[in-house]
Amino acid sequence: LTGSSGNAEDFGLASQIKAAYGNEQENTKFYLSYHNNQKSGETTTDESKAGAEHSSLFGEKIGWYVKTDLESDQLEDVDLRSTTAAGIKYALLELDTQELDARAGLAYRFESYGEGDLDAPALDLGLEHSYRLTKLLSVVTEIDIVPSIEEFSDYRITQDSGIEMPLSKDGGWKLRMGLTN
Repeated sequence: LTGSSGNAEDFGLASQIKAAYGNEQENTKFYLSYHNNQKSGETTTDESKAGAEHSSLFGEKIGWYVKTDLESDQLEDVDLRSTTAAGIKYALLELDTQELDARAGLAYRFESYGEGDLDAPALDLGLEHSYRLTKLLSVVTEIDIVPSIEEFSDYRITQDSGIEMPLSKDGGWKLRMGLTN
């Protein structure tokens, strides 16, 4: 929740809900997010996103994954942006306080605009890093790069980083503050 008053009135609301379930072999994640911002009564941001990912190890450090992301952005005139991917995930680092996973796979990008559509095969490349600073604080980062196979200069990069603090003793609920680009 953001806001300011003065020469211009500014009000913004951004929210994200994530859910994860899994064990050492399998993991499933879901997320929903919404961001709306208005400046002097004019909407400057209005986007909704949702996604899901499932991964499963078939070796000690290697596994497979499938994921999908959906987005609607009224100001960019994007009715639907969809990316669906599947590939291999590899654990590069597994320590008591730190984990680093890399993934690479094939993807399909679809975008429906007010003036036409885009659909193309793509690559899906990503890194997931988590570092536990203390019992109460962890830093989590995920970076995804999805370039079109047909034209590498057509790509999407997303980054989501945050500091997480457990709200319950078992760590089932967490408060997260972060930055998403």
